[in-house]
Amino acid sequence: MKSRKSSTPSQSSAGSQIRAVPGDTLLRDLEEIRLAITHRAFELFETRGRHHGHDLEDWFQAEAELVSHVSFLISETEGSCEVSATVLGFKESELRVAVEPRRIIIAGKKQHPATTDLAATRSHELHPNLILGVVGLPVEIEPTRTIIEFKAGVLTFALPKAIRQTSTTGAQAA
Repeated sequence: MKSRKSSTPSQSSAGSQIRAVPGDTLLRDLEEIRLAITHRAFELFETRGRHHGHDLEDWFQAEAELVSHVSFLISETEGSCEVSATVLGFKESELRVAVEPRRIIIAGKKQHPATTDLAATRSHELHPNLILGVVGLPVEIEPTRTIIEFKAGVLTFALPKAIRQTSTTGAQAA
């Protein structure tokens, strides 16, 4: 099992290929996913003879063809929040993760080796090669103290809850 503990979300530790990055860094990945869906939806539109009125249908079909969604399981204890994210079919090196105080973002792209095998090519076409998951957290956490583990297609996040500082000089509201 490989594990990763970061002192900042953008640092990576030795031995781990998962890169925890700030959320805005993932914008390029998210834009790539959006563009891929847009292009496929337009292909579907053209296939129907450019008849309008099926925009959402085309978009949802394109998204289903191209993007694997992440399923999340969230549990909470007094001092922490734990999140398990299923990312079956993806390797550590193909995933990028952002941990923010109130959400986790997972994006990735499968790296298929160049092949001339027609059966392998068709298999890749049938299974989405992109993954995207965003989950809102029930509590605010400390992203810099997050521990991420990857094992058997599951990312596990140990997320310490944020400690709120209370002001001793301010008056309490009535």
